[in-house]
Amino acid sequence: MAEIHEIPNETIRDQWAAIMLTNRRVIGPGRDGGTIFLVLERVDWAGIRGTHHPWLILIAIASFMMAPVTWDVVGPGLLVIGLIVLLAYWVSRSTAISIGAGSGMIQHRLPRGGYDAAIAFCRKIVAEAHGARVVANGG
Repeated sequence: MAEIHEIPNETIRDQWAAIMLTNRRVIGPGRDGGTIFLVLERVDWAGIRGTHHPWLILIAIASFMMAPVTWDVVGPGLLVIGLIVLLAYWVSRSTAISIGAGSGMIQHRLPRGGYDAAIAFCRKIVAEAHGARVVANGG
């Protein structure tokens, strides 16, 4: 993770994998290798979601549909390509923790068996974000 510039009076509340929760921000990895900072009181949601690439299924279906039509020329090759693309789809499926605030989002892939800890971390983020909004609104 990139260098984190601390805000005065900022303390680390919790950390899960590469995502850090402080009393002011949620800090996590970006898609381009950088770091994303979400202001805690702006966090709208946090949860677990499945990720996949449905366009791979479309490529496999197209390959399977074209294989019988062109069986004499490239049909067997298209059948093999379709099977390889289906395998790529199956391998690409994963579960990720996602945290959203306005137009910003942190998404990090879950390790195998990390569901319970990730769900507890999401609940903590949502509770801390609610508390930060209450304090920001003078409540």
